[in-house]
Amino acid sequence: MFQMRDDTNRRGLKRVLGIIQWIAAFFLVIVAASLKADVSKYQPPLSGLLGLLQGVAWWCIPTLALAAGVTQFFQKRINQASTWGSIRFLLNEFHKLIFGKPSGAIKSPTDTTHHKRVTLFQYKKRITFRDDGPTRHWYFLGFDWSGWLIPVQRSGHTTRRTSTAFWAPDAADKVQGIAGVTWANNQRSVREDLPDISQNSSTEDLKKYADDSWLTVEWLEKKLVRKGSGWPRALYGIPVEVEGKLWGVIVLDSRDVKIPNLDRIDAFHETYAKILSRFIHAL
Repeated sequence: MFQMRDDTNRRGLKRVLGIIQWIAAFFLVIVAASLKADVSKYQPPLSGLLGLLQGVAWWCIPTLALAAGVTQFFQKRINQASTWGSIRFLLNEFHKLIFGKPSGAIKSPTDTTHHKRVTLFQYKKRITFRDDGPTRHWYFLGFDWSGWLIPVQRSGHTTRRTSTAFWAPDAADKVQGIAGVTWANNQRSVREDLPDISQNSSTEDLKKYADDSWLTVEWLEKKLVRKGSGWPRALYGIPVEVEGKLWGVIVLDSRDVKIPNLDRIDAFHETYAKILSRFIHAL
């Protein structure tokens, strides 16, 4: 199970960690400097203090160095969380640009936000272990180094846990889903008017859905056991480049039969794509 990246901005914790790191670094310098001092040249109480510092230096220096390193590590993680929050903000803005901003009360099931999503997938050379979020249950996914596209961020605040990752091997004919096809060709891909499928769908409908969305019937059947109904009927893939290199893809999906406002995709590239690339590069 894949959990979308944490985007909680823990500013208070970051400030506390910064103070701890500064204190640890300060005392590390003091203890290290005391080792160079000749205690016999100083009078009490300074000589006693220097003797005490030299006596505890053997464990104090590595402990303070470890504390400084640990706090720096967690500060970096918090900075990354803040960056992931900014990336989700961009995906939310992209969602509004394409699907429109909700207004008034929801009048039909297809009006709900989670039926129209924007998901960012990152290319990973391999997947071995992956946790399923807060429960920290780890799954062994095999030693596959052929390449995968895994979800790392999504618009909205629901449907943020998913077991779906798409195979993206070097053999481009074998890629999975619109994410894989978009990755392999490094160009936009679209599929619309897909059948409305569920566990009760006919083999013919499953085959049509699989063929039209670059999947297999076997892959669909496994996913249908978990998910059941509510599959996207329209898909749109967009390649994402960072520093001139292909990094991943964005996939728009909707339970409606069409992706609206496709003419606005260019506006996304002009307005958001470069900003998104900079955020990703900062991770």
